[in-house]
Amino acid sequence: MIAVILGIPRWARPLVVRPLVVRPRVRARLCAARIATVVVAVVALCGFAAAATEATAAPVDPALRQWLHAPCSAPSPAQLASLGPNLVRALRAVAADPSERRYGRHRAIAFLSRLAESAALSALISLRSDGDPMIRGSVAMAIASGAGRRPTAGALDAMAPLLADPNASVRLAAARALRLVADGPARRAVARQRRMVETSAAVIAQLNIVLRSEASAPATRRHD
Repeated sequence: MIAVILGIPRWARPLVVRPLVVRPRVRARLCAARIATVVVAVVALCGFAAAATEATAAPVDPALRQWLHAPCSAPSPAQLASLGPNLVRALRAVAADPSERRYGRHRAIAFLSRLAESAALSALISLRSDGDPMIRGSVAMAIASGAGRRPTAGALDAMAPLLADPNASVRLAAARALRLVADGPARRAVARQRRMVETSAAVIAQLNIVLRSEASAPATRRHD
């Protein structure tokens, strides 16, 4: 029946049909070989994808990349400035690139928070809509910890979308970051307004901490 369906000539049927019908071990070996071929192909494709991802990572000065991936050290603002005039653009490129290691992206955001120039704050603001909630949470902290070098009103305005982020973990990070804002009365006003519409119990708890805070954060902070 199989030979008829496949249209195999009578003289060739013993060569083709017999292995298919009589020798199940051969079929098993063939299936195993095909599975192995598929697995090898998938591994090769994954390797190609990884190589392509590595190739598309943001081009960064080697000295800066070394700082980004150094786990136990952080450059001073002066050391960051010595890396060249394109520093903010390079840090923003790393922070926005999902193909970069997440640790390096978080470090790039932290470095942006240490720079006094307005372009650094603009770079942080542009990252508020990143697809990774953890990155958006880091952005909230970076915007708030401006070390007194940024106007308080600008920091609070920049944090507003993060306090209203659809992801509760981002809102929680932003609520915690409010405690870093220098102007106590202003941050409490923002916390009070957000608490009126907040639905997450954890976020409300953090907003209450801000509201109970009597002492304002110092106007300047050391980052050296």
